[in-house]
Amino acid sequence: MLDAISYEMNRRVILFTLLISLSVYANCSRNRNSRSLESNNQKGNAPSPRVPRESSPRTSSEPNKLLATVIRITDGDTITVLDDNDASHEIRLQGIDAPERKQAYGQESLAHLARLLAGKQVTLEWRKTDRNKRLVAKVLVDGTDACLDQIKAGFAWHFKRYENEQTVEDRQLYDQAEHDARAGKLGLWQDADPTPPWDFRDKSATRP
Repeated sequence: MLDAISYEMNRRVILFTLLISLSVYANCSRNRNSRSLESNNQKGNAPSPRVPRESSPRTSSEPNKLLATVIRITDGDTITVLDDNDASHEIRLQGIDAPERKQAYGQESLAHLARLLAGKQVTLEWRKTDRNKRLVAKVLVDGTDACLDQIKAGFAWHFKRYENEQTVEDRQLYDQAEHDARAGKLGLWQDADPTPPWDFRDKSATRP
């Protein structure tokens, strides 16, 4: 009887000891894992936060602007300017087409543009370059649109082939200016049927 009681007590002591050991082991493991995670965070090994994707930049409808000085008048719709970095740029006046230099009124158109722009500081508003790598620009001098002034004086056509590149307001102003110059027989409109420069260029290109 005593042997049975002694056996049972020993068995319970052993079980109790095992349970204590398992509990201590579990606590030690949790502490080691916690210390390891804290160490990784301090070393910068923590997972990187998710970076939101940047949205694409919006395209502005505003034109590029360039301040420059006019150093050459090539013809009634082409000039050369020098910017503040002493870089030269050839400029094709936007929205107009003037007579070529060898065409009737070509020299008069050039002279009128020279009176407006030669040696002046201008503001260029542009959005594109043409196939000849010229900036296609609206040219402003002392608050005056030189492109529009060429049409008003009767020394250029409103270049309707490219009018979709103009603002609606400019398109209307240029169209009305040509209408008024025609009605007033100003400049090249003194001729009954002046040859548009695009037709003159086509004919010149086909000559042998």
